[in-house]
Amino acid sequence: MIKDAGIIGRIRAYVTTGHADWEEVQEGLLNSWKGDIENSYVLLYADRDATCFISHVRFPTDVKLLSESR
Repeated sequence: MIKDAGIIGRIRAYVTTGHADWEEVQEGLLNSWKGDIENSYVLLYADRDATCFISHVRFPTDVKLLSESR
């Protein structure tokens, strides 16, 4: 079990600050998964952030739930 809650963020920060050649990473992944990938001639650009998150999440309190249900 990993007990360091911040390790993922530190790894992402390390990798995104120029410590990885994304074209080389994509080429390696493509070579490994070549038979499973359609359109293997299309490469993604590493300057795009693919982070996904829900932006409107809040903790549902009883008062908020009652108010929204009426």
